[in-house]
Amino acid sequence: MRLLSLCILLFYPILAQSHDFSSWNGLLKDYIHTGNKHAIQLNVVNYQSLQQDARWHQTLNELKQAHVKTLLTKQDKLAFWINSYNILAVKIVVEHAGIQSIKDAGRWYTPIWKEDAGMVAGKVYSLNDIENNILRPMGEPRIHFAIVCASVSCPDLRDEAYQADRLDGQLNEQVHRFLANQGKGARLHQGKLEVSSIFKWFADDFEHVGGVIAFMQKYSTIKSHPIDGYLDYDWSLNASQ
Repeated sequence: MRLLSLCILLFYPILAQSHDFSSWNGLLKDYIHTGNKHAIQLNVVNYQSLQQDARWHQTLNELKQAHVKTLLTKQDKLAFWINSYNILAVKIVVEHAGIQSIKDAGRWYTPIWKEDAGMVAGKVYSLNDIENNILRPMGEPRIHFAIVCASVSCPDLRDEAYQADRLDGQLNEQVHRFLANQGKGARLHQGKLEVSSIFKWFADDFEHVGGVIAFMQKYSTIKSHPIDGYLDYDWSLNASQ
């Protein structure tokens, strides 16, 4: 028994390892900047330059070879799969040069969310697989402000990778920034509150934290107020050029 305990202690640091997203982190820092599209402020992505960087192919190769069994904590799993979703969304865009929206990469009989997007840890996933089968069941509604479907009205693609040991602060900041952006998060105008359709599509995910309004109150200056409507959702690509 003592020998078994000793073995566990010796091998635990090896088993409990977060995936190294340093290549992805470098790409985000170099190819994202603040911009403006259709009167909405957002982080825009230079997809053309990003895909020509050797770190992009390295990021994809490392993701293919990742070991998800080493992700032992909820924070590790959340950070890993949020980053994976964002990488695969970018992959879709760079593989479909010239599209004006990520939705254009889908087919009439299969929306892009359900198309195979890429390989993670030796298995092929769609964006739908990651969002609805892996991330949402973890019960963390803030994921909706971290995963980015390459569109103007989506939350901003963060200019750094998500990290387990900083995840709580990163997610909080993402929510604050999104709700403060009146072009796509929430806008209170002449007594009427309009919010992102994200809060309509995924309303159930906010129920265990008190509902959408309670969630918004926690992360913004918006007081208790009924939702009067939803902002137009701009599916245009969040590209810098």
